[in-house]
Amino acid sequence: MKNFNKLIVLFIVVLGLTLWGCGKESTGIDEPETDKEAIDLLVKENPSYFNTEKHYGEEDTTGGSLCAFTPVKTYFWYREIEPEPPIHIDIDIVGDSAFVAWSGKFDGTLHLFSSTDTVFPPDTIIHYTKDFTDYGERYAIFKRLFPMDEDPQHRRGWRLVMVSGAEIISDPNTVQIDSVRLNSVS
Repeated sequence: MKNFNKLIVLFIVVLGLTLWGCGKESTGIDEPETDKEAIDLLVKENPSYFNTEKHYGEEDTTGGSLCAFTPVKTYFWYREIEPEPPIHIDIDIVGDSAFVAWSGKFDGTLHLFSSTDTVFPPDTIIHYTKDFTDYGERYAIFKRLFPMDEDPQHRRGWRLVMVSGAEIISDPNTVQIDSVRLNSVS
């Protein structure tokens, strides 16, 4: 009887492992359900093309003066961008081509370290900060190069074929001029 009980327990364990192991599981590959989802995944999988945040934080190594009116020596500067900037991706699919417009708004702070001393090393280094807002745009073209069910990357056949350079402009309305006065000798 003890052998029969052991055999029943062993049978239940094997049956349980078989049923548990044969369930539907994910293969780990993110399968998009629509073409727009596939293209959105491709945009997110290519950060070297669709990430204009990378240039923020790079410091200037050339030095130079702050402006023409005051003798200020710039020693170091960098930009600090706020985390998680809002990014908008517009996808327009026409046949086997998809046209993508990528845009983002980047808020941050410019840090400038300078001195009015003309000797090196300076006695005092002044840290200036200024908030900024930049707007970035980039355009891309995706083509369906594979049939949906034969795509080895599981992106419904879409591939990035062209991408523009990033155009980043600063907010032009950071200074308001109230009036202008001109003096002339004649």
